[in-house]
Formats: sequence, structure tokens, C-alpha cells
Amino acid sequence: MSLRDCAHLEPHPKRPKQDLEGAENVVKDVGETKERPSSADSKKDDKRDILPPFEGFSVDSVLSVHPRSKTISVSGKFSGSSESAVIVAEKVPLTEADLSDLFSSETELHRSFQNDIYAQYTASCARSIGDLKLVTVFPASEAHIQKYSFQKLRMVHESPEDYRTITKPFIEEQSLAVEWVYNILSGKSEADRVVYSDPDPDTGFVLVPDMKWDQKGTENLYMQALVRKRGILSVRELTGEHLPLLKNILHHGKQAIQEKYGISGDQLRVYVHYQPSYYHLHVHFTHLKYEAPKTLIGQAHLLEEIVDNIENVDPCYYQKKTLSFVVKELSPLWQEFRKKKGLP
Repeated sequence: MSLRDCAHLEPHPKRPKQDLEGAENVVKDVGETKERPSSADSKKDDKRDILPPFEGFSVDSVLSVHPRSKTISVSGKFSGSSESAVIVAEKVPLTEADLSDLFSSETELHRSFQNDIYAQYTASCARSIGDLKLVTVFPASEAHIQKYSFQKLRMVHESPEDYRTITKPFIEEQSLAVEWVYNILSGKSEADRVVYSDPDPDTGFVLVPDMKWDQKGTENLYMQALVRKRGILSVRELTGEHLPLLKNILHHGKQAIQEKYGISGDQLRVYVHYQPSYYHLHVHFTHLKYEAPKTLIGQAHLLEEIVDNIENVDPCYYQKKTLSFVVKELSPLWQEFRKKKGLP
């Protein structure tokens, strides 16, 4: 079934609310009584207040690595000690005080790639900062500035009618540039970064590393599959006719990542955003160990579930369903919803 076939169908009837009568929440307060440590115990604990020097520390095991929080946890032993220790190391976040060291003559930039207004660099900065990965947008529009600004968030519950009368007209009026996407699809830009390419005009796609991934390790792997077929703005446009495309992305995207990086499909999170950051259908592949941005409820939809909803529930599922999404308070889309629906 195509999008045109789904255009005049009624939304799914509302399901009756579940009867929650009789449901209970039981909360128990558990108190603990601790004995006051003796004087001898206090003196014994005092010896542990002074950490031995790190020189000669022997690492037994790397317990965990968290690229998103920039932490690493290890177990090991201090020199001359038979007791084990756990050390959690975390990189200190950048602050406004670091900006003068970043934007100085000492900073050396090494460009990784350039595509239209987007670029990625490795920056060697003053010792107080160290090396950084930089993503640049130049020249940046007001929409780019808003995208990277901290703002309050709002939850929108978008009905099919809201999409037809508010969201889609807004998208069409904005005409947000996706030239950089077409540059990748045509091979004009980032050709050396392409991991997989299927040239089929209807079911084909290109798989490339996302700019958020520095490619120094696989535990923070982040890839994007860009579909070749133009005109599919988002998950809202998907119908039964797109199942071959979606299944092709799932199968060959996972297979390509397995072959190149040794990461199996059950270690990947494969999803789309709604609302997306740009309106040309694309699919995100991230390692489960990586706490990627925008993967919460109201932001991400698993591709496996999208396929299942279209194939087994209704070919026009995403034209009939109310979709909820998180939006920034100053975004033009939220302002449109406020104006059209009389929201405060």
C-alpha cells in the first residue's frame, strides 16, 4: 500500500482505557541500625584516607568504558599491596574558562573531512585542555544556532490531522537544505568514508560514519544509513511499499558493520528519530554501549518495530497513529503548534 492509498484513511479507533481498579503500590520503609565504630576501628580506617601513589599501579582488568560519559573503570593493585582497588577515571568537562585556551594561536586544527557547510577536525590545544574532536558548521544559520542551544523541552502529541495541517506544511515551507546528503549519495563528498553502498534507486542506501563518532574505538560506534530514494521525509511517510527498503537497510546495514567492525547485529541499536534533525529519511546505527543522544521515548523509534507495525499491524500505521515527540521550546515547529492549537 502506498502513501497515497493511506491519505484518506481514518486513524485507528481509540482503545478503551485499562481498568486499573484494585491496583496497588506498596512502599516499605526499611530502617537500619548501625553500631558506632570503636576507637580501634576508626584508627584502622584512618590508614585508608591516604591513597598510595599511582606509580607502579598494576591494572588487572578494564571493567568498563563509557565513551558518552568519558569514563573508564579498572581494577588492579597498588605497588607493594596485595589488596585490589577499583579506579574510575573521568575526563573533566569543558567550561567557559577553557574557551580562551581553545581559541588561541596555540590550537592546531587537523581537518578530517568537509561536506558543504559541515566539517570535522581534531584540535591540539593547550595542555589545560588537551586534544579535542571539533564539529564545525560554517556559515551557520539561525536554525543551526538553535539546534545546538540549551533550551527547555516540550512534549507534543501529534495526531494525523496535526501532521497534515501543521507539521507537513511547516516542513515544506522551511525547505531545510540537505545538499550535504545529496553530496554523499552522489559520491561528491565523503566517498572515502562510505562503509556500504547499494545503488538501487528504490531500496538502496549509503552507510557512513556519523560526525559524532571519532572512529578511535568501536564502543561508541555511530553510523547513518542515507536512503537513495528522495521524498521520504520521515517515519510519517512510511507505508507498506517501503518494507523492501527498510528490510534492506536492516539486513545489509548490520551485515556491513559486522564485516568491517566485528560488531554483531544484537549489539546494535537501529532507529530513526521523530522529529528528525533533517527531512530526508535516514537510519541510525549505534553500539548498545554508547549512550547516544536522542534515544529516549519521544525521540527515537526502533526500525525493527517500525517494520513490524507496518507489516503485521497496518500498512498505513504511521499515517493513522498519534506520534509523540520532544521539541525545543524556541524551535519554530513548537511555535507553530502553539499558534495553531492555542497552547500557552
